[in-house]
Amino acid sequence: MNEFHKRELAWIGDAVLALYVRTWLIEAKNLDMQQRADYFMRVTNNQFLTAFGEPTAVEAKIGKLFQEQNLSAAYQFIENSIIPVFIQQLKNKRLPLPDVPKSRTAQE
Repeated sequence: MNEFHKRELAWIGDAVLALYVRTWLIEAKNLDMQQRADYFMRVTNNQFLTAFGEPTAVEAKIGKLFQEQNLSAAYQFIENSIIPVFIQQLKNKRLPLPDVPKSRTAQE
């Protein structure tokens, strides 16, 4: 995949990740708006995404899943790979955990 195509997929993947995280956090009724905004920034920033590889490549993978399969496939990747690491970081820092259903992809 050339760099231009990778960046196009990453642009889409960034939007899919943002959509997933925002809808996931909206369901977390135990968090106030400031906590939701903080958690959104934590999950979607490049520093966090480096835990999974080069951030543009991670977002490109999400974008590729969305384009080649569907939104549920991209959400499933986020839910199974990214969210568990984020939850573990919250536990390590003793921050409140989002009180949301276990699986969003099952609802799709």
